[in-house]
Amino acid sequence: MLYWRLTGKENLWYFGQLYGIDNKLLNKRIDYLMKLVGIEEKQDIPVENYSKGMKQRLQIARGLINDPDYIFMDEPTLGLDSVISRELRTHVKNIAETECKGILLTSHYMAEIEELCDYVYILNNGFVLAEGTTSELARYGMSTKTLMLKLDTEKDDALQLISKACRTLDPGAEVKMNQVQGSYIITSSQDMAGCVSAACIQHKLVIKQLYEEAPKLEDAIIKLSKGAWNNEKIS
Repeated sequence: MLYWRLTGKENLWYFGQLYGIDNKLLNKRIDYLMKLVGIEEKQDIPVENYSKGMKQRLQIARGLINDPDYIFMDEPTLGLDSVISRELRTHVKNIAETECKGILLTSHYMAEIEELCDYVYILNNGFVLAEGTTSELARYGMSTKTLMLKLDTEKDDALQLISKACRTLDPGAEVKMNQVQGSYIITSSQDMAGCVSAACIQHKLVIKQLYEEAPKLEDAIIKLSKGAWNNEKIS
């Protein structure tokens, strides 16, 4: 909650007074928080003239005015454009590090969760379906691995040669060509890096890039929402 006809500084002063903070200390706290969230140059402008991103940053400063141990952020980047969202995420990370605060953040943006969160709870209708670090959750329940291959030089039968080599190790392996990126996408339940490297050497295919694609939290949550994990819990 903000009072739009008050300036940013006046808003923080008002909420600081509600908490009974000493005036001298409150002035210092306001100056510090305005700099922390990057709106010190706009502190004397009425909030009704703030952009949505500036209002979000002022909301964060307001939440920190009484120096709490924890701060709750409910979808802080909702409705913001990509540039402003990135700036706000930078401020959130800075607050966690500089202020040493615990932050409870809710979001539907998986990239935001992966960037900001150390530990994640996935909720459905008030129940915890899974919990863990972002990497644990992304890997959990995945039955296949995805390998990305880029060749320095192309051969007409490269796709066929790589597919044949992969299916020798795993008959269920899939090899597709991404024409836009000029890369091969290899999906298998087995570790295919050694097999693909050997096939490239055998057929004189020069490897430019070969790496395993990191599992995505978004993909894992989609599987979870379809019941793929049968409501298992990571502990």
